[in-house]
Amino acid sequence: FLFAASLGAANTLNNIYNGDTMRFNYTGDEVLNLEKQASADFETSIKTILATPPAQRNFDNTVLPFERAFNNYWYTVKGLALLTYFHDDEGVRNAAAELESKGGQFKADVLSRKEVYSALKDAAKNDPQAKDTQEERLVNFWLTRFKRAGAELTGDAAKEYAALTAQKMEKITQFNVNLMKYKD
Repeated sequence: FLFAASLGAANTLNNIYNGDTMRFNYTGDEVLNLEKQASADFETSIKTILATPPAQRNFDNTVLPFERAFNNYWYTVKGLALLTYFHDDEGVRNAAAELESKGGQFKADVLSRKEVYSALKDAAKNDPQAKDTQEERLVNFWLTRFKRAGAELTGDAAKEYAALTAQKMEKITQFNVNLMKYKD
């Protein structure tokens, strides 16, 4: 239920589908532009969330819009990144491969944003009795993801964690690039 609800109405993710089927007739530039649009859509959503006064944040105006924004970006980029492995056009494959690393870096960057973590904590505090178990699980899921990503670290520990995360993302990206280029 929440995954379907989190996708919302109109969003960038809708642009990669033709009805229920993923489109495959992209240019490399279109692939990159769809990622840029998804990123801009995400930032617009975050600005709206953060504009809500902390005392008024709740599941409906903070957690669910965050989930929708995150999923819109994540599934747009991950869907397009699949083109890396089977599209006929090398330019599209290269553009899609670039999205592979952008998606991973996006996730790391989002989970390091203390203002977003704070907004989610405000919503959990202001709306402690979730309307149902799924909502409560979603709130806990995101709070746990942020904590595990170092959102509660400060000072040198936060800087070191950020540097290690960046290193990890670079190694994952390099591994995926090497895997894609490997020929039997």
